[in-house]
Amino acid sequence: MNITTFIIDDSNNDIKTLSSILKSFQHDSNNISFHVKTFLDTEYEAMLLEIAVLYFIDIDMPAISGFDLARKIKANNNKAIIIFVSQHSDLVFESYRLETCYFIRKSNLVDDFHFAMEKVTHTLYLKYSTYCITTSSSLRSVNYTDIVYFEINYNDLYIHLSNGEVLKERKTMKKLLSEISNSNFIQIHYSFYVNSQNINIIEENQVRLISGEILPITKSKYSTIRKEYLKHLSSR
Repeated sequence: MNITTFIIDDSNNDIKTLSSILKSFQHDSNNISFHVKTFLDTEYEAMLLEIAVLYFIDIDMPAISGFDLARKIKANNNKAIIIFVSQHSDLVFESYRLETCYFIRKSNLVDDFHFAMEKVTHTLYLKYSTYCITTSSSLRSVNYTDIVYFEINYNDLYIHLSNGEVLKERKTMKKLLSEISNSNFIQIHYSFYVNSQNINIIEENQVRLISGEILPITKSKYSTIRKEYLKHLSSR
């Protein structure tokens, strides 16, 4: 996977150091490579005209604070994975209010970076992995994050998307479960496989989605489903 990565800092030396660490990590990884672009804080407006997957942002910058810059990035790119890099470890709690992936201390750069990349790898998997839908006339790739739930009716599989679109292909639930490559989904019923990100409430006989839609639940598996959902919540 090639990840478009932006580094934004007011220090050229810090930019070079982080770029070097990224290069070393890329050399050691079999699955991840980085397409890196760097920006000084005074170049943030130009940076905002482009889109990246991963952002390393210094917090304390003269031209714009890292927090304000993160808000601007998120406004145009809600899938952005943001990691704050700072000398001020006391800002760590404030950074998480912005749904950032991790906080790297410049005083502990190398160790913190490797912890951060473990989280990034998991987040990339959840946000950017895709499901391929095959019909007799086409092949389409859909981000798992855009799938609300799968529904099986005999040998027909219906894929319900967050934009209201419903796609269809021929597939059994057994086949779907053997192919799916995203751990965010929970089978709540023999006919329904739901993206846990879209669940609002789990009740004894039904699941209420964030959209307000209600789906049936297998009552005998309520306890197992509830535990699985709580596990998903704790890992977010």
